[in-house]
Amino acid sequence: MELLGKLYSIDEVSDMLKVDRKTVDRWIKENKLTAMKLAGTIWRIREKDLNYFILQALEEGRR
Repeated sequence: MELLGKLYSIDEVSDMLKVDRKTVDRWIKENKLTAMKLAGTIWRIREKDLNYFILQALEEGRR
């Protein structure tokens, strides 16, 4: 998985950002947070996509 970099599950992201899992699901559904589906059912968020999302949120004044 070196090509993709570090990958996080939805649960890991929700724990890191201290939000409910449903919030992360909503961000993905609303295309605010980029995620990829592996094996048809497993969602993963690349570290660089998470970092970009956090930077954008900070710039917009959201948490």
